[in-house]
Amino acid sequence: MVKLKDAKCPNCGANIQVNDKLENTICQYCGSQVVIEEAIEKYKLEISGKVEVDGIKGRNSKLEQAKKHVKLEEYDTAKKIIKEIIADDSLDVEAYIELIKIDIELFKQREFDENTSNITDYTGWSMFDEIINNYERAKKIDDDNIVDIGLSEYKEDLDKYLGLNEKVKSEEKELEEMTKKLNEFYDEIKSISDTVAKAWIQELINKKFDIPGFTTQYDSNPYQGHFYPDTYKLVGFERITRDGILECQYRRITSNYGTNILNATLHKTNAMTIDSIDEIKNIVSEIETVTPDFINTSRETTNKFINKENKKIDRQNTVINAKSKFTQIRIYIDYAIIAIVLIMTLSTLFSNGIGGAIAMGIFLDSWVIYICVQKIKDHRLDLQLNDMNKKTNDLKKKKHV
Repeated sequence: MVKLKDAKCPNCGANIQVNDKLENTICQYCGSQVVIEEAIEKYKLEISGKVEVDGIKGRNSKLEQAKKHVKLEEYDTAKKIIKEIIADDSLDVEAYIELIKIDIELFKQREFDENTSNITDYTGWSMFDEIINNYERAKKIDDDNIVDIGLSEYKEDLDKYLGLNEKVKSEEKELEEMTKKLNEFYDEIKSISDTVAKAWIQELINKKFDIPGFTTQYDSNPYQGHFYPDTYKLVGFERITRDGILECQYRRITSNYGTNILNATLHKTNAMTIDSIDEIKNIVSEIETVTPDFINTSRETTNKFINKENKKIDRQNTVINAKSKFTQIRIYIDYAIIAIVLIMTLSTLFSNGIGGAIAMGIFLDSWVIYICVQKIKDHRLDLQLNDMNKKTNDLKKKKHV
């Protein structure tokens, strides 16, 4: 069975059905010859035009509806309608203009103040970011330069928000630099020892930022209704948030349960009231002031301890060397005893004959030489053990930090 396609007669405009396997056909309404490919394309063009017009009508109707809700100060309802328009066309500049207006009105209702403890107002900052992001997007896709004209009544508000946004970006960069500085200090302190790093965290960082600590317990995934806590060790600092929370990166150092994550970003909610970025700067500045002296003192103390331990090892090696020399002398003595016994046997051979030499060999040489040989073997094992102990001690020696 031949499957027919919808087409439109170029001559009379009537809707017809054609076999697209053929090149030409005759219009059943006007009798003119029709090129099938052209007729199908004409039909597609008309249909697409109707769809486009209908779509524009629907979009315009929604936009007008949203504006009416704005007049009634029903901003949430208006915003929902505008977002439907943007979902259909993400490049609709006019819809973005209306969305920005609505967001500004909602933001004003919140009475947001970035200079007070509202720094912890996450919803407020979220709304602020949404205004800025939508404005920047609208400006990028605004080929007709209508954004600023459409938002002219909110120019003062937008200028204020854009200025605040630049300030926030600058402060975020400062927070990144502060985080980087803390990590540099921490890396240097870890190179001294874990004990020193733990002391620095406990005595300084933890008192300022209230973090979990140098090590912390963190529960794994539950298994059969139970939790299996693992110990995590501080790797470094992830970031300082605008409200003074220091987020830390931890790595698992125990393995009580296989599904535990290896890394975790952990922090505690800061118990202190952070009223401004300046307060965070003061905290980090205090840490920067104190830490160099802490590092120098810790390094000096650690190096003194290393010197003490290394000297102890040197004394042990001196004793080992003395023991080795004494053992070597004993080996020489054993060889000398064997030589003396052999000389005595030869003397007996020349003075008393072969019978006396054999008798001496049986009753004296055999057991004296046997004992000396065994002692030589034991002494050589002692030398090997002393050498091994000395090498082990050398490995125990620590370098200065």
